[in-house]
Amino acid sequence: MIFNAVSSFASWSKLVGSRDDDFIDRLNHIYSVIILIIFSIVVTGGTYIGKAISCWIPTEASSYDDYVETLCWTGPTYYVNHDENLKDGKKAVIHYYLWVPIILLFQAFMFKIPNIIWQMTNKGSGMNLDKISTLAEKTQMESESDRHETIEHIGNYIDRWITANKRRSKNIISRMRPRRGAYLTTVFFVMKLLYCMNAISQFFVLGLLLRVDFAKYGLKVSDYVRSDTVMMDEYIFPRTVYCDFQIRQLKNNLPLTTQCVLPINVLNEKVFIFLWFWLCLVCTMSILNLIHWVYRIVSKRSYVSYIFRYINIHEEMLKKADKQSCSAFAKEYLNSDVIMLLRVVGKNSTDLVVADLLGYLFEIHKKKVAARAEKILPV
Repeated sequence: MIFNAVSSFASWSKLVGSRDDDFIDRLNHIYSVIILIIFSIVVTGGTYIGKAISCWIPTEASSYDDYVETLCWTGPTYYVNHDENLKDGKKAVIHYYLWVPIILLFQAFMFKIPNIIWQMTNKGSGMNLDKISTLAEKTQMESESDRHETIEHIGNYIDRWITANKRRSKNIISRMRPRRGAYLTTVFFVMKLLYCMNAISQFFVLGLLLRVDFAKYGLKVSDYVRSDTVMMDEYIFPRTVYCDFQIRQLKNNLPLTTQCVLPINVLNEKVFIFLWFWLCLVCTMSILNLIHWVYRIVSKRSYVSYIFRYINIHEEMLKKADKQSCSAFAKEYLNSDVIMLLRVVGKNSTDLVVADLLGYLFEIHKKKVAARAEKILPV
């Protein structure tokens, strides 16, 4: 029973989540999480299965090889530059190698948090974005009649949501929410912002946990590559470290120092080199994606032209009167939440699906305008 519960929680579908995001979101909460989990498993195997540490044992403690290595592995080791005296040189305490697998899992959790928040909050708009995206994606494999029926179902659902949103009562709770038709857009923007903040904060979090200047780590690696030297003496992930310990005897304590090799740091070094460049990629892509979506959300001209382009695909050649009604359709009937929904649908299906859906909503809008005109006209 416990195994089934764990396996269901850790299933691929749980990790992937819903189809209500774009590629940059998945780059954060799916691909980055998978990479970090794989690295955590690999480092765990290298740490606890292989020989994680090997120490040169002083003669006074030659009978306690395993004891000394275990003591140094679990206790504080330190690094001293080979050009400096062991006693007087600057000691850099190395403590992270025991916790690297947990650090990587913690990073994976940080990358998943924005998506978890999104899944918990987007239903507050009253619109099931995941369901609509899934239905729209399935229309690509359906027959023409089934496709048309699905488009009608989605269009009617959106129309009912728009109508209900416009009639929403003006109570205290509703006034505290974002403006009408912008709740989903606001939550979506916050999610995008959290992805950017997380990607940037990863450099500082790793610097804090590893106690190094991780933000400049990739630049250090580049310098080593250009100089064609091996990073054997690099203090961030040193291969050779030192360990101080005492052997308690009957009358006194004997202080000793041993020199140890950390083979696991060869693996840690490669893992964090890759992560530095990966974080740079994710950070850059997330920031550009945020700027792109901010323009789409803020600019009225952006989403009016977006709607007009797809309506023009559906209607082929719009007349001048139709162009005016299309502009009114974009500004008066649709709201920013619906525009954002259509953009997400387009990311998960095709432009043709968006064009069909907008065309159906456009026909609903024109019928409502005609019905209102009939009521106004005198009998």
